[in-house]
Amino acid sequence: MIIEKIKNSIDQIVWWLCWYFFVAALVHQFGFDWCLSFADSTVMLLLLLLTSCSTYFAFNKFQKTGNRFFVILWNIALSWISVFILGLVLRYIYVDDLKYLTFLDSSMVVRFTWFFIMNLLVTVIYGLQVNILEQKKLEAHNNEDANLMKDAELSGLRLQLQPHFLFNSLNSINALIGTEPAKARSMVLQLSEFLRGTLQRDNKKLISLQEEISHLKIYLEIEKVRFGHRLITQIEIPENCLNMMVPPLILQPIVENAIKFGLYDTTGQVTISLKVSCMESHLRIFVANPFDSDTAASQKGTGFGLDAVQRRLYLLYARNDLLKTEKENSIFITQIDIPQI
Repeated sequence: MIIEKIKNSIDQIVWWLCWYFFVAALVHQFGFDWCLSFADSTVMLLLLLLTSCSTYFAFNKFQKTGNRFFVILWNIALSWISVFILGLVLRYIYVDDLKYLTFLDSSMVVRFTWFFIMNLLVTVIYGLQVNILEQKKLEAHNNEDANLMKDAELSGLRLQLQPHFLFNSLNSINALIGTEPAKARSMVLQLSEFLRGTLQRDNKKLISLQEEISHLKIYLEIEKVRFGHRLITQIEIPENCLNMMVPPLILQPIVENAIKFGLYDTTGQVTISLKVSCMESHLRIFVANPFDSDTAASQKGTGFGLDAVQRRLYLLYARNDLLKTEKENSIFITQIDIPQI
């Protein structure tokens, strides 16, 4: 910001100096020496600086009143006053130089026009700067509102996912209390640890994959208490992928969806696998579960879990192609791509 202000100041100084030497050179072309030419240019530039400051205040007045002709009338009045003062000053300095006084009288109309055009140009430039500044403020305000809305929606999506899992866990704990109180106690502790980790991650937009997997393993331990030996999990993650960043709690609803379609309506063992591959620019995660088309229809549900994940990915990365699903030889595969930005 400071560098930009310095650059703008230098640009303005160069602009005024260019006009200063241009006016002096123009007067010199009419046969006057450089000393007189620079004196003429100095008086004109000083008056123009004063009228430019007055134009600045006039523009502010125009902004408040909304009178479109106010600045134009003000510029005409300032130009006339500038020419009048210019004539008085230069006639007083060069009272004995008849040639110059004749030149001065004959150039008054041109000088008036020059003052008017320059003041009008200053008004236009200042007006553009004000409009650009207001536009930037409006864009910043709109972006802030959009970010607040996006954050609120992201928080809402996470909050909507938790009650579904919590309801299932509490039902399982209730079922275990009478028959297997030790397992119920263990599940309560695991559920408490899972929810504590969830609260700690609510204010983070991104966490490391290692942190996300650690949290997911707590969730899987809870599910293993529910389903016992029937649930088998396989997690394969290369070491170089563990430090890559992912949205918090992005894997839990996907794995929950895999467990739902893989274990419900079956009595045998089911393997849920999670595999990860990574490159410098993105992280790719695969979650696979067995899929039976004959029983899947009865477990279709609302599909909220995957829809919520896709919505979260869109809000974070502005892309709709980061979540894909496919069926391959009775295996349902969910693929997530996480850009590394």
